Formats: sequence, C-alpha cells, structure tokens
Amino acid sequence: MLIESEVASDFFRKMSEQESKNAKESMTTGFFVYAFLLLADSVYARIYEKSLLSSFQILVIGLVIFYGYEAFLNVKNKVKQR
Repeated sequence: MLIESEVASDFFRKMSEQESKNAKESMTTGFFVYAFLLLADSVYARIYEKSLLSSFQILVIGLVIFYGYEAFLNVKNKVKQR
C-alpha cells in the first residue's frame, strides 16, 4: 500500500531550485497584491458604504497574479538559459 506522499512524489515532478525560487517570489508578490486589494476595498467601503470588489473577485485576482507571475518568471528563466 502506498502512502500519500509516495503517490504525490510519483505524480508530481521535482521543482528545480530556480522554479522554487520563482514560486517563493510569486507568493510574496501575491501576498502584497492581496494586502493591497483588501486595503483598497476596506477604504472604499468605509468612504462609500459599499464594497469595491467581492471576496471572490479578490481571490481570483490574487490567484491569477500568483500563477501568472510564476509562469512569467519560469518562462523568462528558460529563455535566458538558451
């Protein structure tokens, strides 16, 4: 019987050191995007008594920024290596 970590290690490939670095950088960027969006939404809601963005919109924007920036960094590094 396989343990979950063994199954996951067979299914997912190992990240290179550069890909891991890119993931950490995009996580940091995503965190600051979430913080900015939540701050902007809170200030807007305080002033105009209605929300600027829904929670779902904030979630999707943050995820798109995270995955998009990570993909951008990975492609940029692959092009640079050639």
